[in-house]
Amino acid sequence: MLEKIERIKLSEEILYRLREMIKNGQYSYGEKLPVEKRLAEIFGVSRTTVREALAVLEADGWVSTKRGGGTYVKRVKNAAPVEPLTSLLDSKNAAILESMEVRKILECEAAALAASRATPDDIVAIKAAYRDMAEAVQQGRETAEADYNLHYAIAHAARNNTLCSVVSHLHELYREVVQTNRKHKAKPSSFELILAEHEAIIKAIEKRQGRAARKAMELHLEQAHRLIEEVLIENYDAKTEN
Repeated sequence: MLEKIERIKLSEEILYRLREMIKNGQYSYGEKLPVEKRLAEIFGVSRTTVREALAVLEADGWVSTKRGGGTYVKRVKNAAPVEPLTSLLDSKNAAILESMEVRKILECEAAALAASRATPDDIVAIKAAYRDMAEAVQQGRETAEADYNLHYAIAHAARNNTLCSVVSHLHELYREVVQTNRKHKAKPSSFELILAEHEAIIKAIEKRQGRAARKAMELHLEQAHRLIEEVLIENYDAKTEN
């Protein structure tokens, strides 16, 4: 006699299939998974079943879900499901990723503080740093130094010396990964996006909009974090394949 397939067994099967797809490279790092409706159609199950599988997949660190933005792969192919990315990297590169997490915590708040504390001179300094960065992009020069100066100017405008010191140290790690991975330079379109992200931060600070400044910085650093992860993952995959 045939037994009814329990829903929990279906979700576990979908979970297994999605994991295998990611492990085999069918869905690569940073790639967006199909929406719930499409996955339900592909696997022939309900959206509820897909949702349950995705929830476990995210809890295990295989994907990340952005509200209103979809689900993205964050696991290195062939990596064990319980290993975070930092455990696969050497201590130096792991520290770089961890520093980016700290940057997101500190610099988002620094931008919000700058919106309420920046003096007219601070705004001038921030805009000057932005112009230097835009010129570096236009002339095809290295942008790491200009990027540091801009972020430091924002931290300085927050009027917190300890914050400035920490931001300075974190950016040293960031500049190091950029300088040691020159072959992974961003495309022109990426530089345009980076400039637009910085411009949004500056406008919010100048308008004294703390919440908007915090959000703009958050969006910018999320993109920067993803770019650095991609660079480190490419290096990791290259080493494991050789």
